[in-house]
Amino acid sequence: MTTGDYIKQCFSPLGDISDAGVEKFALGLGLDPGSDVDINTKVKISGSVDKFMDKILAHPTSVSENGFSKSWGADTLLNYAKYMFKMYGITPNDDTAALVGISIIKDASNIW
Repeated sequence: MTTGDYIKQCFSPLGDISDAGVEKFALGLGLDPGSDVDINTKVKISGSVDKFMDKILAHPTSVSENGFSKSWGADTLLNYAKYMFKMYGITPNDDTAALVGISIIKDASNIW
């Protein structure tokens, strides 16, 4: 697997990333998108993708003037939780879904 392929795989829960985007992301980390990926490169890419997603999804809705107080909206945190479940391929159970406020629709056609 190449570094570029791994970057595409890391972004796949969010959507498709263009080849130019892969190249820019790799070069920003000092990596060659065409080289074979190793464990150190995977760690570097995964950490960078996580930071990217934190900036996109888990940004505060307000920051005080002096920067010491931040607040997040419930929708922002819910969307971040949904993304994290999707990224790791997790289907939350009823207790977890209730804890984070996600509604889950279940197929109950077999009880009709």
